[in-house]
Amino acid sequence: MRAKVFAIERALAQTPTDKGLRLTLLSAKRRAERAEVVLLEKAETAQIDLCRYRVIRGSSNEYPALHLAQSIANYQNLFTAVYDFAKSGAVRAAAKYAKGLREKTLLNLAYTYPGSMGVLLSIPANRNLFGEGDLDKVVRALQRITEVNSQGEVKEIAQEMGMNVIKRASDWASQNWEAEYSLDVQWRDSKDVRVGSFIERARFLRISSLINQTSEETVNEIEVAGTLVGYHDLSDRFSVATREGDVYNGRLHDNFVRKQYKIPADYVARMQERTIISYASDTIKTTYFLLALEGSDAP
Repeated sequence: MRAKVFAIERALAQTPTDKGLRLTLLSAKRRAERAEVVLLEKAETAQIDLCRYRVIRGSSNEYPALHLAQSIANYQNLFTAVYDFAKSGAVRAAAKYAKGLREKTLLNLAYTYPGSMGVLLSIPANRNLFGEGDLDKVVRALQRITEVNSQGEVKEIAQEMGMNVIKRASDWASQNWEAEYSLDVQWRDSKDVRVGSFIERARFLRISSLINQTSEETVNEIEVAGTLVGYHDLSDRFSVATREGDVYNGRLHDNFVRKQYKIPADYVARMQERTIISYASDTIKTTYFLLALEGSDAP
């Protein structure tokens, strides 16, 4: 029904003085509104939670199916991650959920509507997805993610909700920015509570950029017993191999005493281990800096 309204609106844009088309459009809009009321009444009877996911593309009226599908799929992944945190309190590093959670949180396509491009998503309440106040908790968390304004806030969300939530948010934001989408996301539950927000395209760039710029560094001092198999004081490089087969390659620390060392020879290598976690890619980079070589072979 909404598709018919959209078709008439486009025809009227070509012939704006056509009174017959104006009357037809008015009639079609009334029928569409009645159909939507019926759907919402059925949703209330069936206790179905509904989400309006309206996409606005500023540069064009065309909506490639691939981009729209990716936007909804990334929102689905973010919704599942946030729901998992809100219900279980688990702070996850990756999308490893309890059995059946993905299926339980799947959003169903109720119908699409034009005038930009809108999708109505639903969740049958017989899944018992939301208890008292749960939907509000999930939507508040989603809004908090869309309103981040600093790397510090990104870190706070990561520490509280987990890197999994941050990664899903990054995927969703970057894809919507690239697709030139603004979004109006509104939830309506069986008690007619409406919560949500409008997210402009520029805000998706802001979210994506902040997450991309955010990383976390940890520094630890470790000791490793092994064989010094490589040492170059001019290039500041070293390599230590253990009996277990681990190899530590890295640079000489500024405080390392540079002199001649026997190679190969056994030492206890005291090192600084620096680990950087990238929030956007969820990659971990570890580098080693040699502080000292201790042992019977040390000069």
